[in-house]
Amino acid sequence: MPIEAERLLPQALKGRPLLPLALSLAAGILACRLLSPAWPRTALAAAALLAAALLICILTRFTRWQPLLLCGFALGFFLCGAQMAALAAWPVEPGEYAEVSGRVVGVPLAEGEDGYRLRLRVEQVEGQDVLCADIWLRGEGQPPLAGSRLTAEGYCQKLRYYANPGAFDYREYLRQQGVAAVVSTLYHGWVRVDEPGPSLSVSALCQWLRDSFCRALSVYDEQEQILVKGVFLGDDSGLDQATRQAVALTGMAHVFAVSGLHVGYLVLLARALCGRGFRRRRLRFWLTAGLLLFYLGLCGWPASMLRASIMALALLAADLFMEEADPVSSLSAAALICLSLRPLWLFSAGFQLSFAAVWALIELGPLLCRLLRAEGRGLLSSLAYALAAVLGTAPLICHYFFYLPWWGWLLSPLVIIAAGAAVLLCLLSLPAALCWLPLGSFILQGAVWIIDALAAAACLLHGASRGGYTGYLGLPWLLLIYGLLLAAPLLARRCRRGGRALTAALLCSALVVPGLCAGSRGVDHASPLPHAIAQVTFLDVGQGDCTLVRTADGCTVLIDGGGLAAHPGYVGSQVLLPYLHSLGLRQIDLLINSHPDFDHTDGLLSVMEELPVGTVLYSGAAPAEENAALLQAAAAGGCPSRAAWAGDVYQLGSRAELRICSPSPERDYGDDNAASLVLLLELGGTELLLCGDAPGTELAELAEDNGLTCDLLLLPHHGSFSGYDEDFYAQTGAGVAVISVGAENSYGHPEAAVVEYWQEHGELYRTDEDGAITVYTDGRELAVTTEK
Repeated sequence: MPIEAERLLPQALKGRPLLPLALSLAAGILACRLLSPAWPRTALAAAALLAAALLICILTRFTRWQPLLLCGFALGFFLCGAQMAALAAWPVEPGEYAEVSGRVVGVPLAEGEDGYRLRLRVEQVEGQDVLCADIWLRGEGQPPLAGSRLTAEGYCQKLRYYANPGAFDYREYLRQQGVAAVVSTLYHGWVRVDEPGPSLSVSALCQWLRDSFCRALSVYDEQEQILVKGVFLGDDSGLDQATRQAVALTGMAHVFAVSGLHVGYLVLLARALCGRGFRRRRLRFWLTAGLLLFYLGLCGWPASMLRASIMALALLAADLFMEEADPVSSLSAAALICLSLRPLWLFSAGFQLSFAAVWALIELGPLLCRLLRAEGRGLLSSLAYALAAVLGTAPLICHYFFYLPWWGWLLSPLVIIAAGAAVLLCLLSLPAALCWLPLGSFILQGAVWIIDALAAAACLLHGASRGGYTGYLGLPWLLLIYGLLLAAPLLARRCRRGGRALTAALLCSALVVPGLCAGSRGVDHASPLPHAIAQVTFLDVGQGDCTLVRTADGCTVLIDGGGLAAHPGYVGSQVLLPYLHSLGLRQIDLLINSHPDFDHTDGLLSVMEELPVGTVLYSGAAPAEENAALLQAAAAGGCPSRAAWAGDVYQLGSRAELRICSPSPERDYGDDNAASLVLLLELGGTELLLCGDAPGTELAELAEDNGLTCDLLLLPHHGSFSGYDEDFYAQTGAGVAVISVGAENSYGHPEAAVVEYWQEHGELYRTDEDGAITVYTDGRELAVTTEK
């Protein structure tokens, strides 16, 4: 590097040219994603930037390093635009059937009892050549070999996105992995192999090894198979929600998903087989590369392991070419390669967590060892590095997953040793199973015991702590925390006097801030009203009802929880609970089930399993047998429950009140919907009427007899015709109406007449079109915001 350029570089970047290049590439990707220009404009902009960089190089006689950064920025801009254009080029709309042809990429992965999922490099759609991103193809039966050319007909799946604050967007996740769509042949579809893949290839061998491993594992029960596949193959699709949550909150999530930890085991295995000698560095490099290649193929080329493998090989390459190994340069090289392959990885939680963890081990690990005086002190040194990894990843985990792995750094040394032993036993079982299947199964017994013990320990610790969820950590706080973490090692290098105390203070601040600031979304957070006394959110749970009420006094009321009859527990665990966790809620004061239909009740059962509940209310007029599931869940969680009747009043803090308007104990309700609870929320001087699934005629009579009025009306029965009654609407005098309904539902909700009425007589909001609808009130007026 020229002397002039050396002087221009900050001290932290000297001798590390790959670091500024990686940062400039990431900046280009970020700029392209934010601007989202059309593809021709993206290419022209990238060409203009490259031309500008070349001109600067010529004018400065190639003595400055800034043009290289401009080249990196232009490359990132171009690659991101190219990937976004390839994703947009997929020509089939969700819900449509199509015939696709292409080649199988990588090893097909098992899915369900007799199904599989594979990555298909698309060549033709409906007989026409198409240049687009890969797709996922779902099928059943014997999967084709890797490299096979096949033709399939199936429907392009509609990927449901529940538009709630902080919700996981599966469509965006697929885009980050370079997948344009998911095509399923499971219903009225077919797959035809036109050209079998090569029987002698790395992918075919990996597929053969994976099948042998699964056969050796099949002698154990289903739960043990799921756990071992999760640890060794990264296939955690069968892991139940309780175990998944326990391993996450106790800091063991990296064990049950192949990652850098598994790469480290393979590097250690190669070193043990080859030795540490200088003359064996070539053998060590190529053996490690071979092991990583086969393990990647065995696991289906997961992104987390691919990133870790690139980092490990970059470090070993420095040893191979007799260069001084620089972890920061190796990390930068891995980032350059990864982002060149998949630019949108930059925005994925997995990519960010991987690099944050490695950076923390490189920069914060030695710093914490010095602060704790743990150099060379075995267990204490391991704990220092584990704490460094927690510091580096905790802010991102709070941002994306709303929890802190409190036990992670304490358990890390023991977990790493145990998981390493289990993975090595699984590796040994592969050649044993090829020679004699019972021998492979015998060796796997040790791995099964270890992994069972890890899962049991995770569940036990999670049950004992019953905590860990901190709530959503906003982007400004996230940037502040990483600013503190970046400043800590710089301060330690520059300050001689008091540097140790200042560095420790910075690290402690970075550790404490997530717990203090996450979940700080109070009632008046982002409220358009300056002094909101309550916040009412109508969540998007698809075809169902779910309403969360939060008052400025800290009272929390959950009314209904949604649910899918085809997938019991899904809405509660994957939609409702993540939203509650994002708020950092510790308990639900009042849980109300308007009536026992599945699309109102199912999500509540998941909530009662996870969060303490003060009181459970249900309709006293509903048949007792239909309330059985709710009452059993309440009893199991130790929650008091009571039937609600018209006239009951519940105080929600100092300025909010809940009135039960229906059903009456004096009437016999033959229709389950007629027995639905009708609730009136009085929030200061504003009123919200929640009608459940009550029929319109019943509501009209109720409103006339009791003089019911309100400012906002949750329309009955998802806007169906059974709840349509113009006399009722006029009696309430509501100016705002909300419909909680699923997009393109099979019931035809909402009714066209209902929509037309409210478009003419007030403001209408729908969860299928607006996502989550949040209403703020200061006791005098309402303000409505939507997620979409």
